[in-house]
Amino acid sequence: DRLTEDEFKRFHQLNDLYRARFGFPFIFAVSGATKFQILEAFETRVGGTISEERLTALAQVLRIIRFRLEARVKA
Repeated sequence: DRLTEDEFKRFHQLNDLYRARFGFPFIFAVSGATKFQILEAFETRVGGTISEERLTALAQVLRIIRFRLEARVKA
């Protein structure tokens, strides 16, 4: 609900392109990130190699795990 119509379309275009290129969904730890940072990551990462992207996606999964663990510990 925070994207303009054009931004929404761009995110979906990039998501479709990313999934077709790499065969898995775009993974990004969004906590603390702006829509502009997410879009920039999308645009940068969609042009990378499959081996680079696997490593980057794994690093993002680990960040998500860290954020979730930190949230549980604080609770």
